[in-house]
Amino acid sequence: MRTLSAADLQALANSARYAGQATLSLRFLQTLRRRFPATSPARTAAFLMGRVEADLRGRCSAAVRWFSTYLREAPAGPLVEAALGRRMGCYAKTGRRSLALRDARAYLKRYPRGLFAAQARRLVAP
Repeated sequence: MRTLSAADLQALANSARYAGQATLSLRFLQTLRRRFPATSPARTAAFLMGRVEADLRGRCSAAVRWFSTYLREAPAGPLVEAALGRRMGCYAKTGRRSLALRDARAYLKRYPRGLFAAQARRLVAP
């Protein structure tokens, strides 16, 4: 892992994630972030780490940290909609209603017809 490119690390992380190998996927992504800090691939790795934590490990608290990291590092990045929607879902799933509601309102303001809009509307409905 010390000599692989960022693209190779991400490809291996994705392969491991698709195979359900959460630990291995996270290891590749952590290596990518450590070796290529403050780069677009490192920011994408933060989002992907959130997906691994949420989808493969069922650890919404860890996923929230990684989605928040992505949103902080790439506030205009290509995965903002997905990171915000997934973080909103994790907050709702873990009973953090006020944070889920905050994200739902922000999501609807930016993406009124987005992938997570129906979920956001359910959260903001009285």
